[in-house]
Amino acid sequence: VDRINMSLTIIPMAAEQGWSDSTQGYVLAAFFWGYICTQVVGGYLAQRFTGEKTLLVAVVGWSLATLMTPLATSSLALLYMCRVIMGVFEGLSL
Repeated sequence: VDRINMSLTIIPMAAEQGWSDSTQGYVLAAFFWGYICTQVVGGYLAQRFTGEKTLLVAVVGWSLATLMTPLATSSLALLYMCRVIMGVFEGLSL
């Protein structure tokens, strides 16, 4: 659900903030940059520290990033960071 939230809210948020189509694309792509970079790392960590511990850290991490997202909408840089962090932790869970 959390990776879909921005896809649903990007249109009204972009209208409110005055974002261009390319800015909207960067916001949506930020999640996937973190996501694709940590899938292999997540597998390694699951082998090294067990899947339960890795998943616990991942769920806590992406949940905190999801909670911080509304606060980060005041700055594109903060929003990008929240989206990348959310992707990093979701990638770890695979």
